[in-house]
Amino acid sequence: MLAGAASAASAVADIPTLTSTAKERWDLDEMDIFQAVYEVGGVDRTALLPPALHPTDPTLLILTAWIGLKVTLVQARISCRSGVRARALLLDSVCPDQAVGDRLRLGWGFNVRPGEVALTGSRDTVSIKAPGIEFAIDRLEDFDADGVQLTASMHLVTLPAGERLIQIEPEVQAESARRGRPGAVRVARFPKLHAVSAAIIHGRVTLVAPRFATRVDLPAFRGTEKL
Repeated sequence: MLAGAASAASAVADIPTLTSTAKERWDLDEMDIFQAVYEVGGVDRTALLPPALHPTDPTLLILTAWIGLKVTLVQARISCRSGVRARALLLDSVCPDQAVGDRLRLGWGFNVRPGEVALTGSRDTVSIKAPGIEFAIDRLEDFDADGVQLTASMHLVTLPAGERLIQIEPEVQAESARRGRPGAVRVARFPKLHAVSAAIIHGRVTLVAPRFATRVDLPAFRGTEKL
């Protein structure tokens, strides 16, 4: 199976240092989740991931915005597999609230940057803008929330034992959903992007305590540890 060939530092520029991971759940309350997926062109798939993760074909850039009363967060992730499981490596994230950003960083390893997040649009189209991450969703229409599937994340962190990938699996209770088509996008690292799919989900999100970590230099079936 093809594996990543990047060092942790080259895969993700900002790697949070944690003394430990969160031990309790964090209910983020109701929010809207905006997600647009693009196929990445013109890149070496193995250069995007550390050896513990496996590239997907095609390689997908997953742009997500959480917009709620408690948390506003924009994320850029790259598709991958950890062992045989579909995952997405967190590349970058932006949060306008310093206290929220610190809690996300120190408990769950989000590599949060401070920055304003702007949401504009109408029922048929929306646009998300944050420093370094911009995307839109067009042609929105209602669809069954039961069909929503969101990919769990892998976050690169430094723990007392060394560099690790921690598995982040938010619980999402979807109440309603709309699907659309990814629109205009701008992420400097990926100049060639092609629209794949998009959706907006309304529901309740809970961050659960991370349960597993994986060494960055070994495949998941050899390097996974319980936290």
